[in-house]
Amino acid sequence: MSLKIVMKVFFWQKINLNNLKEENAGLAVWQLLLIIVFAGIVSYLILPQFIQRQNNQVTRRVATENLILFAKENSLTPLECEGEDNNNDGWIQCRAEDTNQEKINLQCAYDQRHSSCKLNKN
Repeated sequence: MSLKIVMKVFFWQKINLNNLKEENAGLAVWQLLLIIVFAGIVSYLILPQFIQRQNNQVTRRVATENLILFAKENSLTPLECEGEDNNNDGWIQCRAEDTNQEKINLQCAYDQRHSSCKLNKN
C-alpha cells in the first residue's frame, strides 16, 4: 500500500515538474525576445552617438596638431579648434593669436585631402 502511495506521489511530482519546465521554457523565450528587442533599440540609439563623439575627438586632435604646426611656422600661438566639420569639406574652424594678441580665425585640415591650415575668409 505504501509503495502505491509513493508511486502516485512520485508520478504527480514528475508531472508537476514537466509542467513547470514547459512554462519556464516559454517564459525564457519570451524574455530572450524582449531582451533582444531592447538591446537592438538601445544599440540603435546609443551607438551612433558614441561613434560620432569618437570621430569628433579624432577630428579635433588632428586639426589641433595641424594648428600647432602652422602656428610654429608662422610665429602664432595656437588657441583651439572646434570638433565638427559643419559643411563636410575637410576643414575645421580654429583660432590662434599673433604677436599683438590679436585673434586670427583659421581653417585647419583633419583629413588626408589637406595637411595644414589656412586663413578663414569669412
